[in-house]
Formats: sequence, structure tokens, C-alpha cells
Amino acid sequence: MKFKGNGVIWNPEEGKPLARFEKGIFETEDPDVIAKLKKIGIPELIEEVPEALSDDETFTGSKSSKENLEISDDFKELRKLAKAKHIPGYMRMTKDQLKEELNDLNG
Repeated sequence: MKFKGNGVIWNPEEGKPLARFEKGIFETEDPDVIAKLKKIGIPELIEEVPEALSDDETFTGSKSSKENLEISDDFKELRKLAKAKHIPGYMRMTKDQLKEELNDLNG
């Protein structure tokens, strides 16, 4: 199960971290950890199928590509892509920050 969050959630009972979020996501199959995270209100990450891009929107490249992606300058498209890739804080980012984050994920 995947959860959304930032940083580390401390487990005071065991004196060690319960969860460490990387790029805003923590994944576990441990039922005890899942129960504790749900109990304290950490939101689950619901896997969404990204919306299909219309013909006038362009996004090319692949995760295995080491080159920067060719990303359009359309701010709405960048936000859609950032949402689909689960980039934390994407709604507060500028167009240049969004482009940089998307390229970092793919390069």
C-alpha cells in the first residue's frame, strides 16, 4: 500500500522510524505499519490512471531516456504531468520548476 506524506514518521513505541517518505511516497505491505499510518490519518495514495493528452498536447520521452524530455510550455499540461507522476507540491511550482522536476524524474 502506498501513502502520501513528507519526511519521516517516528514510532515512539519502538524508538525508530515508522515510515520514510521518498519523493512524497512511502510504500509498505506490513499490515501493522499500514494500520498505524491509517490510525494517525496519513492519506493513502490512490493510483490514478493519467488523463490522456489531447492531440494538441505534446509530451515525448521515456523513463529510460537519459536526455531531457521535450516538454511543452503549456502550464496546465505541466501540472497534469506532475500530478500523474505524483510530484509533491506541484501546485505551488512555477513552470520552470515543473519542467525541472519532470526532467529529473526521467533523467
